[in-house]
This record gives sequence, C-alpha cells and structure tokens, in this order.
Amino acid sequence: MMWRSKLGNDFDKAMIDRSEARNKAEIDRLRLLPENRFCADCGKRGTVWASVNLGVFLCLTCGSHHRSIGTHISKPKGCTGTYLWGPDEIAQMQNIGNKRAAQIYGAASADERPSPNASDATWRKFLVEKYQQKKYAPRLHQKEPEFDFFSHPHPRSAGVSFDGFMKAPRPFQDKDALVLAQGDLLSFHEPNASRGSSWVSLQESSFPKATAKGQQSPDFFAEFGL
Repeated sequence: MMWRSKLGNDFDKAMIDRSEARNKAEIDRLRLLPENRFCADCGKRGTVWASVNLGVFLCLTCGSHHRSIGTHISKPKGCTGTYLWGPDEIAQMQNIGNKRAAQIYGAASADERPSPNASDATWRKFLVEKYQQKKYAPRLHQKEPEFDFFSHPHPRSAGVSFDGFMKAPRPFQDKDALVLAQGDLLSFHEPNASRGSSWVSLQESSFPKATAKGQQSPDFFAEFGL
C-alpha cells in the first residue's frame, strides 16, 4: 500500500507508519527552533501548523487562512495530532523554515501586514500577494541606469573611458600618396592584412606645408618624388 505526501511523492505506507514517531519528533524540534517559534505571517508566538510546499511554520489562525487560499499556493499540514509526515516533507521544512522563507518571500512590515483583527478576506488577500504574487519579495537585481550621452557630453567626466579604443597611427609613407592620388582608399591600410590590418589616420606633419598667399603652389606630387 502506498502513501502520498502533500508534495506529490509516493512512499510505502508501512515505512511511513514505522517512522511516524521519529518524523513527528523532528517536526517538533524544527518548530521549536528560535526562528520557527513565531508565525511566519502574523508573528504570533506558537506554531502548530506548517505549509509544506512553502516551508513555513504557522500559528493556528494563519494555518486556517492557508487552508482557504488553495493548494496551488499553499499546502498546509498540522504539526500535531494524527497527521503523518513523509521524508520529503520533513526535508522541505529542514531546508527552508521561517528564516529562509523571509528571505525568499519577504517579511512584510507591521504597516503592510493586516492587523490580527482584520477580516479573513483581508488576510487571504495578503497571503496571495505574499506567496503567489511575491509582492514583498526582496528585489535582488536592480536595473543598471542607462548611460545618457547627451547628459554627459564629455564621456570622461561621466566615468567612461575610451583608453585603448583607438590605435596610434603609423607614420605616413611615400606610397600612401600614390594610393590617395589613385583614389584607392580600400588599399589605404596596414600592409599585412592577414594579421588584422587597421585603418590609419593621416598626420598633418607628413603633408607639404602650405605656401604663403600670392606665392606659386608647388607641384603636390613632386613633393613625394612622383
């Protein structure tokens, strides 16, 4: 005969019966830990219920609220009485507990949490927001602000570095003048294209100096021996 846990796993019923006392003792030990003595939802002292899939310990009242929000959100189970516990359920409560659950789902502040006298409907709404919608869950990843170029016309003042982005140009060579004169700009790059040729910038000092106004301009190509 098989027995199915609230987490959907099947176990031999005889094995579950044999381990009943040991499993209940472990649940008692867990719910009496300092972090599990207070209800995960309302903060009241004394936990007699648990939500097996969420891994939290609850007071009697909040356990009742969990029973009414649907098993697709919470699978509550009594920590006392005749309830049987499976090894997977025990492991879930060991691995999570109220402290870790607060890190996952968030610990709502007193202002966000309904008052103890609030209606059942108010509490159900709060539990759905907390566990299904994760309204109070910590935001682990904040979106990085986008860089606005127009707000920082000088990139270095905004902490943006372009070091290494441009390579220093090589010296202008005589053969470059011929390339330019022929209009063959595609050939105007480093000679060894197989090793990743890079485009170069022309240096002003490599060109002939302009003549004074009124003087005859020299032959441009003659300056390069062409």
